[in-house]
Amino acid sequence: MNPEQKILCSCDWLGLSLRLSGEVKPIEGYIWREYSATNVWNKRRILYTEDGDKVLTLLNEPRSCKEKSPDGKPTGILAKNAALLEIENEWLYHGGGYWRILDTLRSSVFFEVIGISRLDLCVDFVPTKSQATTIDKLYNGNYYVVGKRNGSNFWSRNKNPKLQADWLNREIPHNQSWGHKTSAIKWKLYYKSKELLDAMGGKFYDKPYIVDMWRINGLDTSNVWRLEVSLKHLNDYSIYGHPITLDWLDSNQLELFCQMYNQRFQIRKNQGHLDRSNDDEVEFLPIPKIERTFQRNDPNSKRQHNGRITLLRHLVQSLDDEQVLLDSVSRNAVFDHIASIINRDNLHNYFLAITGQWFDEWVATKDEQAAGSQTCDIPKPQANADILPNENADTYNPDTEKRYWESVGAKVKRDFNLFG
Repeated sequence: MNPEQKILCSCDWLGLSLRLSGEVKPIEGYIWREYSATNVWNKRRILYTEDGDKVLTLLNEPRSCKEKSPDGKPTGILAKNAALLEIENEWLYHGGGYWRILDTLRSSVFFEVIGISRLDLCVDFVPTKSQATTIDKLYNGNYYVVGKRNGSNFWSRNKNPKLQADWLNREIPHNQSWGHKTSAIKWKLYYKSKELLDAMGGKFYDKPYIVDMWRINGLDTSNVWRLEVSLKHLNDYSIYGHPITLDWLDSNQLELFCQMYNQRFQIRKNQGHLDRSNDDEVEFLPIPKIERTFQRNDPNSKRQHNGRITLLRHLVQSLDDEQVLLDSVSRNAVFDHIASIINRDNLHNYFLAITGQWFDEWVATKDEQAAGSQTCDIPKPQANADILPNENADTYNPDTEKRYWESVGAKVKRDFNLFG
């Protein structure tokens, strides 16, 4: 590995999840054009400059909206005002280009950025002899990427004399990938110069702004390779314990790529060990070893937290039913359950937002409502009426008595906090 080898880090794809507010309006100096719908979105628009240059793609009005069915159950996948923004590739190679695109879009419709739905980061380099050997051996199976399933591999006969001497007039792998198409993290290693040249029939390069970047930084434009990582649903991940936001990404693209390379692109020799961790590791790019802080958020804790928020709303609404409100045991059980959720998840301000009162004030209000209501016997549903009575109901049970006094103690403690 050559520590002085020049590598260039870029963002090659940026897709943002948005929440729109209002209608999409015309923008002076630009042209909106509508295209056919997709499998997910009913609306697909592309914004062009007056000169015909593509700026962005906006997809909105999801086919599957989160709505309530007649029985009150939620349906669909996406919020009704959800949208997806894809920024045209060229703007990603201009410093701060995507901020200009966001400002342009704001002149058409108000929106909020919810997260990064897809991000492709890459490094471009001219391979050394050692790296060319690694590329060869990854293709023929002598080397492998740890924990990654091989995807598609493409090869071609090399006629470029500027490549490695032993690559001339022989078949070389010009595109290798790892990761299933549905994977949240995928890798691709490919001959970028060839891709850009082939796209224009071999006469000149596609995307000249990329080639200009190579030339300015002293890379041989005919022999540039690219290692690219594609990340989806970045809201599910964090770095240094913090969410990966557009603001953070603006000045930390190389940092994130280094994190991904160190954690998710480890090459080893295929030496046939039963325990593949004993296979020798192969160094590839001159990327320093850094602290590994990129991690997936714990989906269980997040899901449980969201579930408790939903439960909290249902518990609050349950006291709208007089059968629950006027039954002191049921009412106090609801109070206790709500208190435990609020304290566990620090939802004091959230509770204030949904009820208009702090918890203690709300409890006092509900107690007053119950006391001011006319006492009456409330008929209860006779479901499961065939269940026989418990013949041992009057038998002393120390566990039952213990639970009773625990519930009394909890109520006394709550009342003391309310009025003490």
